Amino acid sequence: MERVRLCLERKLLYKKILYLLLVLGILALSGSLYYAMWSSVPSTIMLKADMDQELNLKVPASGELYREAVEVSGGNGNIRTQHIYVNLG
Repeated sequence: MERVRLCLERKLLYKKILYLLLVLGILALSGSLYYAMWSSVPSTIMLKADMDQELNLKVPASGELYREAVEVSGGNGNIRTQHIYVNLG
């Protein structure tokens, strides 16, 4: 009888360890995917005036850069439109 009880306790411990490993694996996978997506987008994007440039960052996002948010070198304000549309998708 003691042997059966020990066997059941070991199985319960084994199940708990497997659940813990499953949770840790899911957390590690989601963390690595988040890090991979975060590191694929550069923190600074340099654009040249009067040139068409295409950025492919392989992330499903889009955005707009407004005149107030864009610093133009030389301070002459040579942005011709109210905002610049940037499609990151």
